[in-house]
Amino acid sequence: MKRTDKLREHILGTVRLNAKSRQDAILLHLQTYGSINQYDAIDLYNVLTLPKTISNLKKSGHDIFTEQIEKTDYIGTYSFTEYHYKG
Repeated sequence: MKRTDKLREHILGTVRLNAKSRQDAILLHLQTYGSINQYDAIDLYNVLTLPKTISNLKKSGHDIFTEQIEKTDYIGTYSFTEYHYKG
């Protein structure tokens, strides 16, 4: 998903005000926007280990589910994982 610079700054500003760690940033992003994928985690928060971060959040009691998404573009079919926050 291509995001505008204005939207990116809004996301970063909202999360940075309250996050004390990268894990907090991911949790706040999930709580605010509902979902996150590896691309967003790297692009927005420099989190390279999103699956581990999600696992830690689940162990802390957060309800997060995983969805495998498959898309097709002009090059071919690709898939990625998206994480959704339920509470």
